[in-house]
Amino acid sequence: MSDCFFGGQGTCSGKLTGEHYISKTVLQAIGGGTVQIGGVPWVPEGTLKSVGIGSLVSNILCEGHNSSLSKLDNEAGTLFRALDAADKKPESLAPVTTVDGPLVERWFLKVMCGLAAAVGFNDGTVPDWWKQALTGGALVRGLGSLRARAKQVCTSASC
Repeated sequence: MSDCFFGGQGTCSGKLTGEHYISKTVLQAIGGGTVQIGGVPWVPEGTLKSVGIGSLVSNILCEGHNSSLSKLDNEAGTLFRALDAADKKPESLAPVTTVDGPLVERWFLKVMCGLAAAVGFNDGTVPDWWKQALTGGALVRGLGSLRARAKQVCTSASC
């Protein structure tokens, strides 16, 4: 399936699906049913357009790859619902909201891949190393040792 932006990373399966550029769960957390967008080819430069979140989709992932990346969407949804609650109804927050940082990092990369495939961000190119990072490969080359040192330095609950 050559139109799946994740092609070359495992086997594509099923038909192409309507993938949200930014995960539906995140859009619902920050905007309800509509959001204001700009900076995309169909919105005049310097303006914003109100659109329904159901229309912010493109056929860019096969069913198999879409399903395999859904945990990233779920984790981002958890984060953005907590951030929205902290902003609008802090009393409704649980004392602790736990999110998996590496999954959220990969979700941001998934958004970049989707924007590249759907609307031409990064000249419409989804580099292979982005695809590999989505499956758990190194997110940023050369920073692995920095991360390891940071974990060793920050050992108390106050970090």
